[in-house]
Amino acid sequence: MTDSEDEHFGYRDLRRGSEPPTMELWRGRETWSLTVDATEDHAFTDEQLSQWRVEMEHAISAVGGTVVEQRLFEERNERARKTVGRNENWLRTVAWSLPAQTLDELFGDLGVGPGATVEQRRAKLAEFVQSPTWEPAPDHLKRAADEFLRQQS
Repeated sequence: MTDSEDEHFGYRDLRRGSEPPTMELWRGRETWSLTVDATEDHAFTDEQLSQWRVEMEHAISAVGGTVVEQRLFEERNERARKTVGRNENWLRTVAWSLPAQTLDELFGDLGVGPGATVEQRRAKLAEFVQSPTWEPAPDHLKRAADEFLRQQS
């Protein structure tokens, strides 16, 4: 059992009614891993997740194993759903790469000219602050943007 190509021992379809989760068993050098995956269309409720954990812990204990770690890779929260495809943009979240230090400078960087209306500026800024590029923006610029977006026309 030292062959690295034997790391994936197999999988099993664990259908329960309309739930189509798949369980997989993996072997590492010193540990075994058991995973249960489901598609977004068949997401588990918190109650179902709890039941799966209890059943897996019981099965692992029954064969003399010990649970060392449990992890839940959640796509359940809204931020995770919004950012599911953003790996390609991770570099933009590392540092503020735009020269803008004021809102006026930022509008210039965003291509919003001096003739733009307040509504146009607000719309462009609201769109930009949702992007990964905005995450490392300086705090003073974030405060100014928040204030500008909250102002009434």
